[in-house]
Amino acid sequence: QVWRLFPERGGFGHGIDVSWLREKGFGGERRIQALGAALSALQAHGAELHVVSFADRELVVRALAVLGALHFFCDRIVGWQELGAVAWSKGAYIQELMESRSWSREEVLFVDDQEKNVISARGHCL
Repeated sequence: QVWRLFPERGGFGHGIDVSWLREKGFGGERRIQALGAALSALQAHGAELHVVSFADRELVVRALAVLGALHFFCDRIVGWQELGAVAWSKGAYIQELMESRSWSREEVLFVDDQEKNVISARGHCL
C-alpha cells in the first residue's frame, strides 16, 4: 500500500488531512506527545535543536508544523538544498556546524533514523 506524506482530504486542493498524517505518518498522539516532551526537556536543559534532512526543507517545516514542533527548531532546519557540497554526508555537515559554533564532541548529540547517517557522524559527536 502506498501512502502520501501529506494526503489531501477530499481530493486535490482541499488541504492536508492532518489527523491521518498525525496517526499514520507520525505514529499517533501518544508518540507525538512523547516527542514533544523529549524536545521540551532538551530545550529546557539548554540544547540547541537542529534538523538536518535530505528531504526538501519546506517539507520538513510543514511536517514539524503539523506535529506542533516547529518552534523547537526555528531557523535551524536544513534540507538537501542547504546542505550544498556536503550533501553526500550528514556527518560532514555536522562537523562544519560544530566548527562554526566551536562545539566540542561532547556537546553534540546526533540522532538519525538511518544507520549510514549515524556512522557518518560517529567520529564528530555523541
